[in-house]
Order: sequence, then C-alpha cells, then structure tokens
Amino acid sequence: MSEFCGVKKSGDAGPEKRVRVNGQDAYVQIGGTVSDANGFNNKLAEIATTLQVRRLFQGRPIPVKFDPKSADILGFVLMPGDEIKW
Repeated sequence: MSEFCGVKKSGDAGPEKRVRVNGQDAYVQIGGTVSDANGFNNKLAEIATTLQVRRLFQGRPIPVKFDPKSADILGFVLMPGDEIKW
C-alpha cells in the first residue's frame, strides 16, 4: 500500500504517501515535494550532479529530466512510488 495515515513529530495526523529516498522508504504528505522528502538538509548545489528522480510509468521507473542548475526540481510534487537518490 502506498498511502498511509501517519502521525508527524508535531502530533498532527494526516495522509501521506510512500516514496523511496536513497533506497529507503520515506513518507511525505499529500502534495509533498522532492524538498519535503528528506527535509532537504542538502543544498541543491551539493547534490545537483548526482540527484536522480524517477517516476513509475507503466510499472517501470522512468527518469525525470530537469536542469541541475535550477532549484525547480525541489518543488516537484511527488507521487506514490517515486524514487529519489543522490
């Protein structure tokens, strides 16, 4: 199951979706972005050369193309099953 109702550190409960971040399951809120997936402690400049985002299409992960010089990818809204790694 890729959707989940979790309790956040703030104590709020809400629907979340499962994505993969560096090979491990992570949960982001509905409407969550690449930046939300790990709280983005890393600046884009530090990971831009290795950042990969994949989205499932017909059951297979397909690379999402983006400009590594732009921070726009951090606002990319995630879907259940998306994969992010750097």
